[in-house]
Amino acid sequence: MGVITFLTDLGTKDHYVASVKGFLLSQLPGVQLVDITHQVQMNNILEGSFVLKESFPHFPKGTIHLVSVAAPMDFEKSYAAFKVDDQYFIGTDNGLFSMAFAGREIQGAVNLSAVYGADAQQSTLQLRDIFARAALMLASGAQLSDLGTPLLRIYEQIAFAAGYSENVISGNVIHSDHFGNAITNISKNDFAAAVKERGFTIEMRRRMYNIRKISKAYNSVPPGDVVALFNSSGLLELAIREGSAQQLLGLKVGDVIKILIQDDSDSTHGI
Repeated sequence: MGVITFLTDLGTKDHYVASVKGFLLSQLPGVQLVDITHQVQMNNILEGSFVLKESFPHFPKGTIHLVSVAAPMDFEKSYAAFKVDDQYFIGTDNGLFSMAFAGREIQGAVNLSAVYGADAQQSTLQLRDIFARAALMLASGAQLSDLGTPLLRIYEQIAFAAGYSENVISGNVIHSDHFGNAITNISKNDFAAAVKERGFTIEMRRRMYNIRKISKAYNSVPPGDVVALFNSSGLLELAIREGSAQQLLGLKVGDVIKILIQDDSDSTHGI
């Protein structure tokens, strides 16, 4: 029957997601529902785009992704559906998708004018009353063009990119995972190109925890120590072995991370 995923900032305390799943299961017996996450920081499209970008390439063709992050309360925002890499994405065109699709071809984009009626304007749960209905149409054999008229322009939101100037790399925390690890937008390639063989200091909000080396793994340091490493996505990650960087270091999504690079070639780091 196919796969429908969920990526939201709705949390798991309330009945909202369950009601969406109930609607889909009653209409599509046998459909496989997959929770990517419901713990995106509320209204944080940067974190939502990161999670989506890291997740969807691993799903099979034909997968339908329902995304509800920073869903608007006003009806003027554009509800849309996209086709990328032969997968479908349904949600609010608020910039999240443009960041998640960066570097990929958008095979199709439509608004959802054929999905919702006048009653949808009163909806406080667009995920169920609009997005899930669009998913139902696609899963039942409808084409993307059946959902609405072509979207002539996707809302562009430029993702925070790490910058480099005067021996300083500036980046941001873009995601804090379940373990409290802080994932940044500083890539391994950008780090290597800027630092070369020089020494460096990764500057934290709490400077007593500044780091001067890159480790290979979390267990490269003793329990309770701060560790910096490049994760499987090739991004700089700041963690505490057997602890939470989010709690101990006070790192949260959006925080600035700076890497100060020494002028001399004396370095203690290794990649």
